[in-house]
Amino acid sequence: IGITNNIVAVASCKSLVCAGSWTSGIYISTDNGNNWTLKKSGLGSNLVYSIIINQPYIYAMSPTNGLFISTDNGENWTIKSNGLAGGYYRKIALKGTTLFICGEKGVFVSYDNGENWICKNEGLITSNTTNATVIDFDKDFAYLGTFGASVWKRPLPSLIFWFLVKTSHTSCDSSRAAAAP
Repeated sequence: IGITNNIVAVASCKSLVCAGSWTSGIYISTDNGNNWTLKKSGLGSNLVYSIIINQPYIYAMSPTNGLFISTDNGENWTIKSNGLAGGYYRKIALKGTTLFICGEKGVFVSYDNGENWICKNEGLITSNTTNATVIDFDKDFAYLGTFGASVWKRPLPSLIFWFLVKTSHTSCDSSRAAAAP
């Protein structure tokens, strides 16, 4: 498709396709992937690890720099980190109009398109369980996978307390987290 860099994240919505690179930033196509342009003005990192599109917003996450938002198809990027604790970020997710970031310091939630972030680690009981790796949703719960080899769930929309679902010595991925009872 014309991109030769290591791609680690992809998102699409209608004819807009975004591809996050390990070394170059973010590539954007507005014609279903037929043509690509590198778009990183204001993007604070060449590593884009997670992308979500909720037009007109494109959310791109750098593991060490946090969340960047574009409202003009990637022409310009603005960092949105008010309330984030720092550390290493792994995944951004969207449920309805609520954004989630998970990473080394746990789970953060934004109710205002990433302008402000609130830590939601209540109930995560050890440092290993706050080292969040993946998050996914069904209609009633958010599911969180951690480096502590645990799967946690939290009721939506209250997001008050995490409940332990499963502990094992294997890491979980998004598909196993979503399938937890």
